[in-house]
Amino acid sequence: MNYQEANLKSIFKNNPNLEQSFKQNPVPLRELIIENTPSGYPTAKLNSSYIHSRYNPKKEAEEIIKKNTPAGISCAFILGFGLGYLAEVFLQSFPGIPLIIIEPDISFFIEALSSRNMDHFLSNDSLTLFLGGKPQEIAAMLPENLPVSAVQIYRLRAVFPKDRQYYRETEAVIKAFISRKEINANTLKRFGKLWVKNLIRKIHLFSQYPGVSVLKNLFSKLPVIIVAAGPSTDKTLPLISALAERAVIIAVDTALKPLTEFGLEPDFIIIVDPQYWNTKYLEWVNLQNSFFIAEPATNPRIFRLLNINGFFSGSLFPLGKYFESVIGEKGTLGAGGSVTTTAWDFARFLGCSPIYLAGMDLGFPAVQTHCKNTALENIWYSTSSRQKPAELYSFLSLNSASPFYDYSFSGNKILTDRRMFIYKNWFENKFLEYGETATFILTKEGLKLKNIETIEPEQLLKLPVIRDTINKKLTVIRKTYFQFREKSGKEKQLYHAIENLEKDLTAIEKLAEEGISRTLELKSAVNKRRGIKNILDELNRIDSLILSLNSRDIAGFLLQNIVDDINRAGLSKKTDKILDNSLLLYRQLMKSSQYHRKLLRSISR
Repeated sequence: MNYQEANLKSIFKNNPNLEQSFKQNPVPLRELIIENTPSGYPTAKLNSSYIHSRYNPKKEAEEIIKKNTPAGISCAFILGFGLGYLAEVFLQSFPGIPLIIIEPDISFFIEALSSRNMDHFLSNDSLTLFLGGKPQEIAAMLPENLPVSAVQIYRLRAVFPKDRQYYRETEAVIKAFISRKEINANTLKRFGKLWVKNLIRKIHLFSQYPGVSVLKNLFSKLPVIIVAAGPSTDKTLPLISALAERAVIIAVDTALKPLTEFGLEPDFIIIVDPQYWNTKYLEWVNLQNSFFIAEPATNPRIFRLLNINGFFSGSLFPLGKYFESVIGEKGTLGAGGSVTTTAWDFARFLGCSPIYLAGMDLGFPAVQTHCKNTALENIWYSTSSRQKPAELYSFLSLNSASPFYDYSFSGNKILTDRRMFIYKNWFENKFLEYGETATFILTKEGLKLKNIETIEPEQLLKLPVIRDTINKKLTVIRKTYFQFREKSGKEKQLYHAIENLEKDLTAIEKLAEEGISRTLELKSAVNKRRGIKNILDELNRIDSLILSLNSRDIAGFLLQNIVDDINRAGLSKKTDKILDNSLLLYRQLMKSSQYHRKLLRSISR
């Protein structure tokens, strides 16, 4: 067996999908000149240029990794495989740290495998290979639990010129993924407890209301208009009543009041924000026939404000998933951080096509933050004063997330920000992933996106009138809703699950308390240099018991930011720091268990 065959065998062991891909799509080999070096490690020449050192490519890689790796590195990307030296050195230097290699040229990669024995690192479980795909597909390949507190991107400079644009787009995708993860982490830090509190406060409703799963593909091939609250919505609203005769209407909660001001009641309202202030968008609206679609962690006040029927989507969090395992799955909707991303995925879930997006500007056209008559605007004016005028709130909204200028579909500059760019990347990836779902943006004022075209609202007036068809389907949905409410009857199972969860969390709390005690004993034992092994064995036992409990993910949900902070600071080799981190984790785990139990007790009595 030659080097190439042995290396491919190692790759296919952990990546069987690549084996099938290579068999189905034979790759023509590129001529790569392999040369020996004085060090004994081979180098390679491509188009008369060396891609590694001519003398010692392994030492060169060691120097690059040593010089460019940050303290506490959490994961790494290597752009350009070469002969694998960067990957080999990284995996040897940082065992257990995830490494993603991105190589656009499969023929180059396969030819490189013939240069030397690489099976000792190509079979490493920490290694992920992305070969030959489009840059936009990388985000879908990356695991959601990939740690991004300290990320390093290594670039094999010698191969950049031949695929320069590819690597630029790849870096943009990676940075967008990291940015989204960072924003999600900050959101968890800000709203984690609120999500848990909201879900528990209305857990009985979660069991009584049907899930969106019963709506899947009910509006197959029917057009839909999603109404967001961006400034360009003002152009669409005067036509909205006529357009509602020709398409399903889905409104995000922030756009509800402007819609009703034009006399239109949407077919569906999407609500995902957990905050009390977000419920202000639902005040002073008179709805009769709409359905709400709510994420389970939304504020319970929505049920007092909306006297309409509705459906829950599946929970995104461990606590909600635990309850769904008892009462039945609700149906998962995609979440890109914005209510409009959830609305788009709901439209896709319904089977609608084409999807038309109104007011999804992802920026601030003409330096405006939203369309007219939103509740936000009313709050600004009603709470303004001489020292805090409404313009101050607008200024803060425009400047709260690192604003910068980019280009709109019309070619003009538009102010956007870091948060909006996360949504932009989410949409672009989804448009690519679900290319069969035609999507158009109404008007050209918004931030320009790839893989999508614009259309003026007036063009939609040419669509056939289908309101009768839509209403018949809504009648079927209403019947399905009432049938579920009559037969739901899972309160006993639900409260039995609550009791079991309380017991589990009590066990975690006691184990965490014991972990704190043992860690303090270990600190003392380390100073005295005796009794260390017995205490370590006890701590291993405690950790094993915690990991064996079903509620470990639920209690651990509120600890993610602590873990990220520890990783960001770097994994210390100092014993005192390691023990301090252990104490911090045990204490936070105990507090999280206590917080969950307190809320659960309030509804179980």
